Amino acid sequence: MQVYTTPKLNKVKVTSDFWKRYRELVVKEVLPYQWKVMNDEADISISEDPQNNGQDKNSHAIANLKIAAGQMKGHHYGFPFQDTDVYKWLEAAAYSFGYHPNPDLKKITDNLIDLIADAQEDDGYLSTYFQIDAPERKFKRLQQSHELNKEWVITLKRGLLTIMKLAMKRLWILQSAWLTASTKTSALKKVRFTVTMVTQKLN
Repeated sequence: MQVYTTPKLNKVKVTSDFWKRYRELVVKEVLPYQWKVMNDEADISISEDPQNNGQDKNSHAIANLKIAAGQMKGHHYGFPFQDTDVYKWLEAAAYSFGYHPNPDLKKITDNLIDLIADAQEDDGYLSTYFQIDAPERKFKRLQQSHELNKEWVITLKRGLLTIMKLAMKRLWILQSAWLTASTKTSALKKVRFTVTMVTQKLN
């Protein structure tokens, strides 16, 4: 019986013109456009939602993190799970570095990781909706709150910032990892949030 294993990303070369086109499209068009959308800088038009689900032209995903980090004042905007748009974008950017290194995009991701670390509370909590507008409701309705989508406990003795930057650099997939982390000021703390990130080591 033949056993198949998943190769490491650095061992895979995509030669198909079909897939190459879409991979290049992600790097050159999709990621930059989505970054503008998350920063409310894209000129977009969304028709009124007949189901009245509150669709709007603004994402506010980055602004929510800035408010939680104390860099801006305001209220949370969007769905309680709005933060996950940012984490999914980071995941896509991490994959793209494996086949299309981009120093400008790398700088953006590093700054974004700094922002995420700044938004995180001292006890490790990170979910901007509850941090900004509903702190009294943290972990009260887990079946509906989407908080566990962003719950991740890190216990490796590295700062969260270092871990995430290393993950971006080496393309890891980190799922529900339990590691121990030190803060950027070297004080140990538990970092909690769940992100599905790329865990395939390149080296």
